Amino acid sequence: MESNERPKEEVDGLVTLGWQGFLLQTKLENKAIPFEPIARLHLQVGRRPEGTLGLFFASKYSPAAEELIKDLRPIRILLFRVPEMNWALTRERPLDMLELVRWKWRLALKSGRPDVSVPEALLAD
Repeated sequence: MESNERPKEEVDGLVTLGWQGFLLQTKLENKAIPFEPIARLHLQVGRRPEGTLGLFFASKYSPAAEELIKDLRPIRILLFRVPEMNWALTRERPLDMLELVRWKWRLALKSGRPDVSVPEALLAD
């Protein structure tokens, strides 16, 4: 606790690559993740310098979370699921994390959604 009795901000990780910053949040529980922790990460990223990106990793998201993230603006976080991570790591030429983030970002630019599955989108093309 800080001196004003407010809880400190919690994130699972912070990564920088040049001037790009990433806040990481991971929820790999068996239950579907509700919207609240996604919204919290969005707010945390919003308090950082412009260009910071949040990366949220989960086994699955609740139906309400999947619906609400469609309207979360501006897109400052990208949502990943375990099957997507498995796909990236088990390809003939595995993707490193930065490559996967770049693919996800391109899909967010194209679709306006932060949760488009990279392998599903590539199969659809």
